[in-house]
Amino acid sequence: MGPNTGHKDNGEVAIFTRRLVDATTSLPEIVKVIQENVHAKNALVEGEVVAVGRNGKPLPFQDLMRRFRRKTNIEGTAKSIPVRLNLFDILYLDGKPLF
Repeated sequence: MGPNTGHKDNGEVAIFTRRLVDATTSLPEIVKVIQENVHAKNALVEGEVVAVGRNGKPLPFQDLMRRFRRKTNIEGTAKSIPVRLNLFDILYLDGKPLF
């Protein structure tokens, strides 16, 4: 997918693509990962979401795009096309820019 940003503000999480398309509703399991693992009141993190097969290996980019295009049956699509989050940068943390 390329770089994505995750925003956490007082427990509310939003996920955006590199083109700033809001992908929050398409990635409920990523929202949960950020809520449970980013132990900050406010944060801006950067990473990559990758579709993975049952063997844990990355799937083609087209499979990931099917996740982002879904407007209905998101839960069913999440089960058939699981994703993994790879975080690689913290840009902002509890009031401090970390550029």
